[in-house]
Amino acid sequence: MNFSSVLRAFALTALVAQSSAWAAAAGEQWTAYSKTAVAITGNITFSSDRVTFGDGKSLPLAPAGAVPDFLTLWGKRNASLFRVTAPDDPVLLHGARLCGNRPPQPVTFIAISILPPDVGTLDLRAMDVFSGAEPPKGVEDTHFCANFNFELAATPDGISTPAAIDPAYVGVWAPYPGACRADDRTAFRLRPKGISGREFECQLEQASSDRAGWLVRLSCAAEGNEYTLNLRWQLTPNGRLRETQKGQSTEYVRCRDSAYR
Repeated sequence: MNFSSVLRAFALTALVAQSSAWAAAAGEQWTAYSKTAVAITGNITFSSDRVTFGDGKSLPLAPAGAVPDFLTLWGKRNASLFRVTAPDDPVLLHGARLCGNRPPQPVTFIAISILPPDVGTLDLRAMDVFSGAEPPKGVEDTHFCANFNFELAATPDGISTPAAIDPAYVGVWAPYPGACRADDRTAFRLRPKGISGREFECQLEQASSDRAGWLVRLSCAAEGNEYTLNLRWQLTPNGRLRETQKGQSTEYVRCRDSAYR
């Protein structure tokens, strides 16, 4: 989507108020599903910058890109890779560790993928943990530690939470580094459940992942105007966000969150 043309089309002139719920990247609540998750991690909270385990301990993360054809225990899947910025292998439930070895092997990378539909009808997430220095390409890596599976947690009314973009995409994006400012109309914040910018806000209605990216449908509002966007998002090997709408692609650079104030 070319945000400049969208905004001009609607002749936007005032800042759309943003609720406090959009003030920080939201973490998803995941319920332990596999035996390893129940025994070691417990329920977790996962966001683009941190994974917090059931006992309150956590690991700081940074997105390390998308990996097409990442080999999981269920075959090749599109995965989101995260680098652990302070490698560690903390003692978790029942005195167990993620890598399970003594002495501890600090966790360096975590890969997140969505389990295929034939595994079950639940909305499941796979978390593969690694201890090597180089980014892994799958569980065949010699530094693969363990696999943990989780179910996307239900809301209090018992309904599963809506689809969300995977955390590797979350952050602030702009067409070029100089546009990484909150007062620039072309910069925007991408969140698990939508996007927002200086004069617009969009909520995620539908999202589906394929081997190379995400297809999303967004319901947007700006200055009393409502419209729908159908987009394809991909992370490129150089860390850019490629956005395609009606056959036209635009690439965005990732901004420092501190620059978007």
